[in-house]
Amino acid sequence: MSVSPVEDQMFLDALFRRYQWLMYREIYQITDNPWDTEDVIQMVWVKLLDKVSLLRSRDTTRLVNYIIAACRNTAITYRQQKKRLAEYTYSDEKAAPSEALTAHDPIWEPEERFLALRQAWSQLDPRSQYVLRSRFLLNKTFEEMAQELGIQPKSVRMAVTRAKRKAKALILQALEQLEKEE
Repeated sequence: MSVSPVEDQMFLDALFRRYQWLMYREIYQITDNPWDTEDVIQMVWVKLLDKVSLLRSRDTTRLVNYIIAACRNTAITYRQQKKRLAEYTYSDEKAAPSEALTAHDPIWEPEERFLALRQAWSQLDPRSQYVLRSRFLLNKTFEEMAQELGIQPKSVRMAVTRAKRKAKALILQALEQLEKEE
């Protein structure tokens, strides 16, 4: 029996009105930020739109558990992505690399950062370049990368960690060299 889009819309509206407080509470416990919580709620609803038939088939207890799991998983993923982005972005206010790079030295000029990154990239081995490019520029998942490299996803995570450490060390070394040259 097929259900019309209007009936799906009415079902989702009722679901939202009934469980929005629960969703907000579950997500807020993880994000601890009302703005992020609202963003995650929207992301969860986008995901749930594709699952209307599944949601309709669940009894109340399983439906609530499904919604809670979707909220928690989406919030955790959102928090991790936001943290990862914060580690690799530059501060607009100071025009300096994130704390990971400024812990040892004063503020570097954008040209110095670019030269250091360029020099570090050329010194990285091809595998590290591939891993970093795939993960952070092409946004590939660990599973996609594992399949391409012929290794386990857990091994890809470690490869990414090692490549990031190598790159960070090379960037800091290049920045120190640039500083000595001045």
